Amino acid sequence: MKYIALLRGINAGGQGRVSMSDLKACFEAQGFKNVATKFNSGNLLFESDEKDAARLAVTCESAIAKQFGFHVLCAVFATKDFVSTVEDAPAWWADDTPDSRHDVLFVIPPAKPSEVIKAIGPINEADEKLASYGSVIFWSARNPAYGRSQVVKMFNIPVYEQITLRSSTTTKKLYKAAKEF
Repeated sequence: MKYIALLRGINAGGQGRVSMSDLKACFEAQGFKNVATKFNSGNLLFESDEKDAARLAVTCESAIAKQFGFHVLCAVFATKDFVSTVEDAPAWWADDTPDSRHDVLFVIPPAKPSEVIKAIGPINEADEKLASYGSVIFWSARNPAYGRSQVVKMFNIPVYEQITLRSSTTTKKLYKAAKEF
């Protein structure tokens, strides 16, 4: 099966520095085939005979910890599931509105989107929108309100440790890569 892994905290803010070639080699050492890294922030496409994405996530996390000496959470999706999730995004998400920011929060099990949304709290619907699909939360906020948004406030609470965030630009590029993989 074909998979996409989204790693939390790789090469972000000077933390978890890993070269993509070393990360690729780490995944290949696990027996994964056709490993390809995307961008410099811990996005990988690969093939595996394993059918359970949760088991793959544990394998990836263990391999990274052993190889690089620090723990990284991984969200792993079958590429077909990733593609269909992005295709089912709400119409308002990433609609290219110039004065808005659009992100995707990939919730890493065992956390659940409902727990993340509860922790985020009520949003100001005039300035931001939020919708969940499976283990993914789509979020948009008008730029002037971004700094006051509930999602930004989430960055300071424990549930933030259970998500990996990608911008709409990165998500769209990953969607294209997953679709072509």
